Amino acid sequence: MAKTPKIFTELSYIATVIPIPVYWLDTNCIIVGGNDLCLSAIGSHSKTINEVLIGKTFYDYYPNEIAYELTKMIKIVLETKKSIIAEEKIVDIITGKFRYYDTVRAPLFDCDGSIVGTICTAIEVTAKKEAEETKLARAKHIFEKNKFEFEKKIHEVEKHQQTQIRRIVEQVVHDIRSPIATLQMILPHCDNISEKIRLTVTKSVTRIQDIASNLLNQFKLQHDGYLGKFDSKQSISLINSDILDVITEKRYEYMNSPVNFITKISQAGHFAFIDVNILEFKCMLSNIINNAVDALDNYYGRVNIHLDVIDNKVQIIIEDNGKGMTYLIKQKILNSISVTSGKKNGHGIGYEQIRNAITNNGGELNIESKINIGTQIIVTFPIAITPGWMCSLIELEADNLVVILDDDPSIHGAWDARFKKEVPNIILKHFEQGIEAIEYITNLPTFQKEKVFLLTDYELLKQNTNGLDVINQTKCSRSILVTSHHNNETVRNIAKASNTKILPKLLASEVGIIIARQVPTKTKIVDLVIIDDDELLVSTIIKYILVDKLVDTYNTAHEFLLNVHNYSKDTNFIIDNEFKGECITGIEISKKLYALGFRKLYLFSGGDYTHDNSIPSYLNIIAKTDVEVIKNLK
Repeated sequence: MAKTPKIFTELSYIATVIPIPVYWLDTNCIIVGGNDLCLSAIGSHSKTINEVLIGKTFYDYYPNEIAYELTKMIKIVLETKKSIIAEEKIVDIITGKFRYYDTVRAPLFDCDGSIVGTICTAIEVTAKKEAEETKLARAKHIFEKNKFEFEKKIHEVEKHQQTQIRRIVEQVVHDIRSPIATLQMILPHCDNISEKIRLTVTKSVTRIQDIASNLLNQFKLQHDGYLGKFDSKQSISLINSDILDVITEKRYEYMNSPVNFITKISQAGHFAFIDVNILEFKCMLSNIINNAVDALDNYYGRVNIHLDVIDNKVQIIIEDNGKGMTYLIKQKILNSISVTSGKKNGHGIGYEQIRNAITNNGGELNIESKINIGTQIIVTFPIAITPGWMCSLIELEADNLVVILDDDPSIHGAWDARFKKEVPNIILKHFEQGIEAIEYITNLPTFQKEKVFLLTDYELLKQNTNGLDVINQTKCSRSILVTSHHNNETVRNIAKASNTKILPKLLASEVGIIIARQVPTKTKIVDLVIIDDDELLVSTIIKYILVDKLVDTYNTAHEFLLNVHNYSKDTNFIIDNEFKGECITGIEISKKLYALGFRKLYLFSGGDYTHDNSIPSYLNIIAKTDVEVIKNLK
């Protein structure tokens, strides 16, 4: 039997008087002695240490992971012959809760100097630790709360600053765009200016317009962030506005490149709408233009962008005078085969997005190209019905009083120039302050107030009112809101509620202004009226088909609308759907006629409208190949 080390015997004599838990182990990590205070340290209710600890290892009463760590530290003491002081977290074997101790483990040496074991002591600091943790948790909570409030304050300050900056940017852009609109409206009427000077001024106006638009677009990009993927939502969009946005970006992107961007938009194109995912559409157009610029190989060249309405479709042509493409490349693009070779900056990869955007939005793609001459990318989309809020024509009566409200004095001069040339007998009244316009219209005699036609800007800077407020307060039955906020749903809804049309400000120089003829004292009696711009077709029908009919004909929608009041309500109207260079369709003309009380309405078209839900139920279709039907109309 092995002899018990003398140090163990001496410790057993004094352990009972030591006021803190103490125990000792042999070199095999077996507990061989200690005082009863150790029992409370581990949560035991036994009376003596001999019943619980003596002759056992840590694995006998602790979970394996805790026992392993405690045994590991004992072995380190035995190997290094040095003490270890540490804070430990021990599980109570009865409650299962953690208790905290400041511990000391030291080597035990016998009389001959050999190491025979380890002595350990632990002072419980659970209450102190929990108090510290509670205090720390409270401090952390206060910190997090204050941090949240602090970050909230910072966010509010940043948001306020962003709002202030945005207002400044929008005001600057507004202040720039108003004189631009003035120049755009006046230039066509400056007959005494040479073509060279007019072209120079036009280019300068375009440049300033680009600067204003880019300023606003860049701010929106930084403020709102970039959408990494497309929303699948489609919407009715004024395509002219969207195309000009992309071209503005491209002029800035290639401002140091010898590329000249030229835009040509027809009268019908200015007022055309399509139903597309607008983000997808803009990305498509951007990719096409990038490829057109690449084709110029950094040499001086041009990229022409044309917008028109042909055969009830919106047609966009992007044309360059670059190196062209081979028949093989053209077929790859049209047949959805990847094309990347020879393209800078990865722009060739954009053809996949171009095809997807066109397909997803019901469009068609065609390509015309000749080597060393250039390329035409032709994209077409079905034209959408013009939204009810859109003003595509200012239609006045001869005795109207036109009230013009705009906070920019230059705009008034521009409107004066347009009205003087197109409807010189109309009386105009100008206001820069909304409150003055309201007071003037409100105080008019009833019979004069009924003759008011209000043209008002939406934004009236530094005034406590806007154009819609003026319309609502004056209760003008006929009014047009002239604004750059035509895409704002809130503005549209409020305008709709007051039966107000919206004229996008960029189209103020393009919108037609006409005088509607008064109802004559004597009504014209004819068998039918044909409105069609194909003069040869109309004359042939009259000469060979309608020889026994009394027929009036009009080659333009504009001329017809000036004379529509001459006819009785039972007159037959045969209306073509497309009018070159005009911003109205036969379907839209029929809606105007129906609203005036005419009921014998026929759409004379070469298209197939069999499954077209946009055709009003009161509008009958006559194919241009079936002219015999016209002969039998009564």
